[in-house]
Amino acid sequence: MKRVKRLLTLMLAVTMVIRMQSVTVLAEGNVIEAEVDTMEKSVETEDGIEEEIKEENVQQENAEAKVESVGQENDKTNAENMEEENPGANVEEQSEMIEAHAEGSEVASGACGDNLTWELTEDGILTISGSGKMNDYKRFSKDHFLYSYKQQVKVVEIGEEVTYLGNEAFAGCQNLTEIKSWGGVTSIGDGVFMRCDNLVKVELPDTITDMGRDLFYSCKNLAEVKLPEGIDSIEKGTFETCENLTEIKIPDGVTSIGDNAFCTCISLKELKIPDGVTSIGNRAFMSCEKLTEIEIPDGVTSIEDYTFAYCSDLTEIKNWGGVTSIGEYAFYKCSNLIELEILGGVTSIGNRAFRECSNLAKIELRDGLLKIGGGAFSDCIGLTEIEIPDTVTEIGGGIFWGCSNLEKIKLSDGLVRIWDYAFRGCESLKEITIPSSVKHMGALAFDRCPSLETVYFEGNAPIFHREFENDKGEAIICENFKDVTARVYYPCENPTWTEENMIDYGGNLTWVEWNRAAELAIVLEATDKEYLIGSGGNAVIKCTGELKDFVSVAVDGEIVDLSCYTATEGSTVVTFLSAYLDSLSVGDHIVTLNYTYGSIDAVLTVIEKNEAVNDNENIGNVGDVKEDENINDTGNTDNRINDTIGKSEDTRNPKNPDTSSEISKDIPKTGDNIWMVLWVFAMMMAGSSCFVLLCGRREKRI
Repeated sequence: MKRVKRLLTLMLAVTMVIRMQSVTVLAEGNVIEAEVDTMEKSVETEDGIEEEIKEENVQQENAEAKVESVGQENDKTNAENMEEENPGANVEEQSEMIEAHAEGSEVASGACGDNLTWELTEDGILTISGSGKMNDYKRFSKDHFLYSYKQQVKVVEIGEEVTYLGNEAFAGCQNLTEIKSWGGVTSIGDGVFMRCDNLVKVELPDTITDMGRDLFYSCKNLAEVKLPEGIDSIEKGTFETCENLTEIKIPDGVTSIGDNAFCTCISLKELKIPDGVTSIGNRAFMSCEKLTEIEIPDGVTSIEDYTFAYCSDLTEIKNWGGVTSIGEYAFYKCSNLIELEILGGVTSIGNRAFRECSNLAKIELRDGLLKIGGGAFSDCIGLTEIEIPDTVTEIGGGIFWGCSNLEKIKLSDGLVRIWDYAFRGCESLKEITIPSSVKHMGALAFDRCPSLETVYFEGNAPIFHREFENDKGEAIICENFKDVTARVYYPCENPTWTEENMIDYGGNLTWVEWNRAAELAIVLEATDKEYLIGSGGNAVIKCTGELKDFVSVAVDGEIVDLSCYTATEGSTVVTFLSAYLDSLSVGDHIVTLNYTYGSIDAVLTVIEKNEAVNDNENIGNVGDVKEDENINDTGNTDNRINDTIGKSEDTRNPKNPDTSSEISKDIPKTGDNIWMVLWVFAMMMAGSSCFVLLCGRREKRI
């Protein structure tokens, strides 16, 4: 019976060989059959039993060896075919194949550098031994040292003399949870831990001074990282799509943050960019949805394209550093950004830079800004008003497209071109003034502005673009005021405004000739009529002309230095400072407010303090000042003001510059009674009883 069992075992082994490798079986078929025949015949012969048993054992061992050899060969061939047919094959399919192969393996090992070896044990511990640098690899290449074992790696231990980890060395080791030791590593290649999904915490030693790009790309569960202090850059894609990373400390020595460095770190809440950083790459913080505030270091000069796009919880930019340009889509869909103050160093804002910042209600732009790109503030539905600095010469197409709540726009006085669709969909816009500097008006500039009622053109007729090409190169006729019903004012006696220019442009427009200078007026109830020398107060003149058109102020024909007054809005409020007023002579002065389109005059009366003292006041009332009803021979001050206020001139100089000298020629100047004042003061200090007699009445000098 034992012989029969051995014979059956041998036959079973032969059958397995035939199934796994038909070619081998066919080649050796005759030999096997001959061996079987011999064995069957030997069963019947008692004398040859021992020799046959030995022969059976040898043949059985050979057959088993052939089975194992053929199986290994098949596994290798299948893996190679899989890689060649689909180099990006599903990780799970590769895992099943590798696990099936390695099921019975106790140890896998090999070389991974000129002087480096590796060993993987059944418990998932991968040990890198030797000295020097590891080879660089590509994670899907069959030449990768872990090509067949990636899913078995759980822990990595690196020897003390290993200095470099090669490109993508552990990429795709989805079950890797820990780097237990770092050895003597000073440099790490690109993508070393790419797609290590179960890596949760990493502490990189300070011996490391150089880290490659995409280092932790798509490590979806990575939540905590300690970076080495000696690095000077965060390379491209280092933490891209690390969805569970909530905070990280960037070492102070870092000077650059590469493209996509923290892109799609959707849980990142806190981040301080070191003061030494001078460059931040494209998409560096794109889709960091939980990031609430950012402070840009002074050394950074440019915010690149998409840098903070989709940062939906961003509420504040605490500092703009030395930024001079803001790239395209830089803050696209930062929906919780409410207020924005862009400092004076910024000269350009890229296309759609703040598009769909839906809660952005206030934007402060500063002088120095030269260009605003197309759609820069489009769909900012929370925006109600904005002022474009006078340094801006060009605003891009669709700049305010879809700003449905925008009611007030003050355009730059230096603006030359308004591109297509600039105000399309500004449904709440009721009035707008087009500066005299504008030379080109884009197609459909005011399309879908149903509330627009009044438009002022301050200068020559611009070129109205009513045609453009679509994607197919076809000419499309568009109208600048499509479906708008409004009154449009243009400068009177301006020859550029012809009947050819004054048409409906797709809307229902009423053209009205406009004389702006005639509208200038002094606001009497808000204007001071007199100033008392030495009182320490101010004198205010208010005019209906807008501050944006204000040029200068003159007193008696002389332009007043800016240090002597302030000019504020409402519409124009000119406030003279007391130091300047005290330098004026006593009497009436003609004040001229000059605007870009005309001038207007007002009268300011300067009164000497001693003239205001009532002749009948006693010494106890010396400090009380009253107006002298007969202060000037030319009549009541109110009458003089009424004669002058409201007169508008097209020149900056008044018609009668010498009026003040005629009015005041018999009135003493400030300082004529200085000795009398000193005398009175001396008498007061002495307590003289004659003080009332000496100071009760002032004699007029001739």
